[in-house]
Amino acid sequence: MKLAYFRKSTRSFDETLAALQATAAEQGWKELGTTALPEDQGTMVLLCRPDWLGELIKHDHQVLGFAPCSVTLLKKDNEVQVGVSQLMQLLAQSPDFAKIAAQASAQLRELVHAAAGVGEPKLEKVKLYSTKSCPYCRMEKSWLEGQKIEFEEVYVDLDQAEAERLVRNTGQLGVPVTEFVYNEGEAEYVVGFDRARLQDLLKLETPVAV
Repeated sequence: MKLAYFRKSTRSFDETLAALQATAAEQGWKELGTTALPEDQGTMVLLCRPDWLGELIKHDHQVLGFAPCSVTLLKKDNEVQVGVSQLMQLLAQSPDFAKIAAQASAQLRELVHAAAGVGEPKLEKVKLYSTKSCPYCRMEKSWLEGQKIEFEEVYVDLDQAEAERLVRNTGQLGVPVTEFVYNEGEAEYVVGFDRARLQDLLKLETPVAV
């Protein structure tokens, strides 16, 4: 999983910032302030949603410091990039905490899309990297099939080129690893058979078995 989620804006920097602030106010976010990045590289907008922060405190106050309470606007390569941290989802250790993290991530992505003037990226392909002897790979394969998800299975123990590509892109030597390929050329990876994260990326509404 990526540490942050960024999208290219269809607007100018000032228009993107204005759209972000307007949408945040409409959706009930509290703006705590803005911070200019060095050398005119952009701006960080500090935001807070008291509702899900309150839930987070109930479940695990130790991770409050990792709560994604900011949206970053970057000026990069003559483009405006809008992004948010996804670190809190990486820290989710329980179903309740994972649910809060997924809700926060979805709300922040909505802000990113509204600010950038774009929609959700379209998922084009799912690839499951596995080996012939991996039991967790077989479990995930069965789960994906049960969810009626089309996917390509790649056996890295039989395909050296794909094994090298997986290590190059993720740094991972173990399997399963699931790759999500989107229409804008971006890819996201899920390490291990993480059903909660897979369900989130696949936008499945059925409950996650734990």
